[in-house]
Amino acid sequence: MNASRIAAVAALIAGIACDTLKAPEIVPSNVTTAKITTTGAELETTVNAYNPNANALTATGVETKVTIGGKPNVARAVVTDPMTLPPGQRITLKIPIHVEWTDPAAIAALAEAKKPADYVVEGMVQFIGNGKAIQTQLKVTGTMTSAELAQAAKPKP
Repeated sequence: MNASRIAAVAALIAGIACDTLKAPEIVPSNVTTAKITTTGAELETTVNAYNPNANALTATGVETKVTIGGKPNVARAVVTDPMTLPPGQRITLKIPIHVEWTDPAAIAALAEAKKPADYVVEGMVQFIGNGKAIQTQLKVTGTMTSAELAQAAKPKP
């Protein structure tokens, strides 16, 4: 193979590598609870995000599982607001997360213990950028107080 062919192959590989999306970084820094009802909760998560790509990335969906007090799949978390990460920038975003209780009996059992319970919302965020898709992990942790658990489990009057 002569030098010009090697240079052409190297340029092609470099061009392909530049088109490859890199997963953004999403690191939660704070979680606040706005509302808790017997059907679910409204949270606001502050995240530090970094998009290492040359193009903006827009979140197109989130798949999550929620564990509370060691009990898996007691809720489903949904992010409804669009999230766009500008290219090559580190930014701070506030993301509203709607949580729907899927196992009211587990929530009631946790409330009966009258103790705080740690929770984990984890999953994958799907992004699209420049016509290509990529996923990145999301993990949000916190603690529900015994009062919050009681509010979530409180029977409707």
